[in-house]
Amino acid sequence: SARVSSGPWLSLSSEGRKLMQIDSRLRDKLIFYTLIMCLSIDSYSLTDNHLLQHDLSLSEEQYKQYCREIGCRVRSAEMTTAEDEEGTKKRKLVDLGLEQMTVRLVAPVRFPEANTKRMKR
Repeated sequence: SARVSSGPWLSLSSEGRKLMQIDSRLRDKLIFYTLIMCLSIDSYSLTDNHLLQHDLSLSEEQYKQYCREIGCRVRSAEMTTAEDEEGTKKRKLVDLGLEQMTVRLVAPVRFPEANTKRMKR
């Protein structure tokens, strides 16, 4: 099936179907914006990460790396024994073998400092 280009983001297959193609930098940018919007909606902390990770089509390690790159701390969440809806959801995630984690954006963001000192000879 040969593809014919019809713009920067669209291509046509030989059957005439439109296919979406996104540059890797644009894809990264969209993932970062999505994560930041979700964090801002939910008080800068996310607990239902597996749903978002699945929707973004990312592996667990990729998801964690994207979160760290925007300055989030990623930690394994402690399991609660509460009988509320949220506790039930957490138990189901553990039963499926998925790691429960919390992603939190901490302000001010601290990036690693570059070593500017020169070595003495």
